[in-house]
Amino acid sequence: MKKDFVVFVVWQCRTLQNHKAILSASNKGAMLYECTYNGDKKELYIDAYKKFENRCIKLGE
Repeated sequence: MKKDFVVFVVWQCRTLQNHKAILSASNKGAMLYECTYNGDKKELYIDAYKKFENRCIKLGE
């Protein structure tokens, strides 16, 4: 069975020749991917993260 989903950018920035973006997908339980491009070395690094907890911390009144 084919399941459709959309990949989207959660956050991105560019500093000089370097780029960083956090990507995810619309399907339930999708992982987060942190993609970092090092422009000096022309290298791309990808880190994968899985959310395992969501905790509420109340600050103030």
